[in-house]
Amino acid sequence: ITTLPVISDFRSSNVALGGQGAPLTSIYDYYIERNHQEDVVFVQNLGGVGNVTVISEKTGVVAFDTGPANGLCDGFMRLETNNTKFYDLNGEVAERGVIRNDLLNQLLKHPYIQDDSLVKTTGPETFGEQYIKQLKETVFKSVSFEDTMATLNRFTVETIVLAYSRVVVNPKAKIRIILNGGGIHNVTMIKALSSRLKETFEHVQIELRQQSDSKETAVFSVLGFLYATNKEFPHLSSITGSSKNSILGSFTPGFG
Repeated sequence: ITTLPVISDFRSSNVALGGQGAPLTSIYDYYIERNHQEDVVFVQNLGGVGNVTVISEKTGVVAFDTGPANGLCDGFMRLETNNTKFYDLNGEVAERGVIRNDLLNQLLKHPYIQDDSLVKTTGPETFGEQYIKQLKETVFKSVSFEDTMATLNRFTVETIVLAYSRVVVNPKAKIRIILNGGGIHNVTMIKALSSRLKETFEHVQIELRQQSDSKETAVFSVLGFLYATNKEFPHLSSITGSSKNSILGSFTPGFG
């Protein structure tokens, strides 16, 4: 509770215009990376879900969820250990397993992964606990835990490569990829992702950037500044799917 004036509620006006109210971090990513020298910059977050901001002269800025990132491996780890372990440290379990390409191809047929839209979001309602249990009882029913983790780990890698390939049609384009989020500590995933990206694109620079604890604060500072200066973010409709751009937020005056 504060007596100070507050700018807040940055999502409602976007949702009212048919947008998804997210991802707001892409606005911050754009202002930080917009003066890039490369043809395309990808800012990829590896959380429970993978989400990416794509910045280029051709597209301006678009943002979408690439699919599950750490969420599936984390969920299987909790399930297998009866909630005594919550993630695959450094991807060590996945590293010991063998990737089942036949099962990987099944996973890649998921409707969300096959959807080539550049404005889309997903989450635990699609790739959460229910989906994990379903996979364990069907796709991975007779598969070892190590092979399951190896295959799920590679699933994340392939969804990201597939998503980028839909954006970059010229394999010789100069690309910079910034990876952040908890997934950058998954050595197995990062090694495989780096290898696959270098196989797919001729000129690619990959940077691991530890997610700063202050990033969320910075994001909402930028949103507050845009509201206070009566400015629309020029690419809002392309990242949220709204019918048009708008000023985000609402103002609550102080009192006392």
